[in-house]
Amino acid sequence: MSQLVEQLKFEHKWLVEQVNDIRRDFASPTINQKLKSIKKGLLAHLRKEDEQLYPALQQAGGKDGTVKDVYELFGSEMKAISAAALQFFEKYADDEKAAHSTQFAKDLAGLYKVLEGRIAAEEMTLYPTYDRVLNTGLASPGGTPAADVNADEPKKSGHPMVWLGAVVAAGIGMAFMFLR
Repeated sequence: MSQLVEQLKFEHKWLVEQVNDIRRDFASPTINQKLKSIKKGLLAHLRKEDEQLYPALQQAGGKDGTVKDVYELFGSEMKAISAAALQFFEKYADDEKAAHSTQFAKDLAGLYKVLEGRIAAEEMTLYPTYDRVLNTGLASPGGTPAADVNADEPKKSGHPMVWLGAVVAAGIGMAFMFLR
């Protein structure tokens, strides 16, 4: 497992723990501070993926159709998830009354479900794809040019993990429908 994937998985664990802390104690007087901390951690995590993970997958996608499918699926889904998550934090992080409301509890449950599904999909499909890309030389960390180990046309996708990832991602999209 690459160092980047280890870091990203550690960040996933931290994000889930932080959201669970809030879910266990809605009456906490520090809820807004925790929300701001989670938002900051999530943004840093997304920036790391944008700067280090996705460029390598994009580069490798030009050589491997399965990688291209994974990159496109996860990249497009992440835009919607990020927008909804940021909207959640904007709505609740600075408003103490709202962060203790019944609607907050419902929205937090929805956010948790989406994050949980996305994390599972990333750890089951996206991160192993990234590690495979690095291990096979299809790309270098961060998407910097790597040796062209296979100049053939991109392979057709049909890998079962891509389809499983698509199913999980579709479920995530449906979960976000009720957050809006």
